[in-house]
Amino acid sequence: MDESNHRVVLFAVLFQKWNDDFLTWKPVDFGGIEYTYVDYSKIWNPNLKLVSNFNDKSPSDKSKDELYGNFPVKLFHNGTVQFSPAVHLTSECLINYGKFPLDIQACSFEFQMPYTGEQIKLRINVYYTDEENRKYEHMWDIDDFKVTTINEKDQKTSAIVQFLFRRKYKNFLYILPSYFVYVLTLLMFMLPQESNQRIIIGSTCLIISCLLSYFMSNTVPNHEISAWPLLGKLFLFNIVLLTFSILFSAFVINISRGNHTKNVPSWLRKVGLFFFPILIFFSSSL
Repeated sequence: MDESNHRVVLFAVLFQKWNDDFLTWKPVDFGGIEYTYVDYSKIWNPNLKLVSNFNDKSPSDKSKDELYGNFPVKLFHNGTVQFSPAVHLTSECLINYGKFPLDIQACSFEFQMPYTGEQIKLRINVYYTDEENRKYEHMWDIDDFKVTTINEKDQKTSAIVQFLFRRKYKNFLYILPSYFVYVLTLLMFMLPQESNQRIIIGSTCLIISCLLSYFMSNTVPNHEISAWPLLGKLFLFNIVLLTFSILFSAFVINISRGNHTKNVPSWLRKVGLFFFPILIFFSSSL
């Protein structure tokens, strides 16, 4: 999956099978031959195309005749035709980072034939490699898939294959440090206000939150704040909260350990003892 360009690329074997009543023979009349191989361009084919193709210069942009003109097609004596090319499918996929890094992305591939449902019926089955037989490691796993076919009489036959991709790597790089930061943040608020440890722990959490936000900004291609993951917005909120907490802690420590032998000014005494209680509807007998 190309997250920067919002597209998904699949390398697959597109197994096609159809029946052609004009390509039949009796094996007894041809030396017992039950099947043979012919070129793809020499026989009729359903012309199944990917219409949700991404607009680039990938091999899937070319026509079937250019790609598979001399590709061998297996032809059986009863008219059954099997065509199994290796294809490079590219489709647009708008990625939603709301639940990053535990996100699941839904990407669709739409196939279409230039025939109506009355002329030809389309059926698609999807099979993918099991985890034990996989040779290469990827960042995404296929979590589930759904196939929807349209075989109506008044419109072209088409099928939509929707895959659900689950992110596989880098989950622990954000989740474990997040728990660590928020436990330390709670511990900081449990300490006495005049303790220097509040500033030390708060500064440590602030640095870790800034680093996690920086790593996330490099991982997520879209740098708009509105499109950021919820975890990234939580990091930003925690940075603001820790910043004000450190400033207030430094102010409280400075007051608690300073030399405050001067008398309170008369104007400040009047504001604090007379006018402020009136604002908060508090009656005082002083």
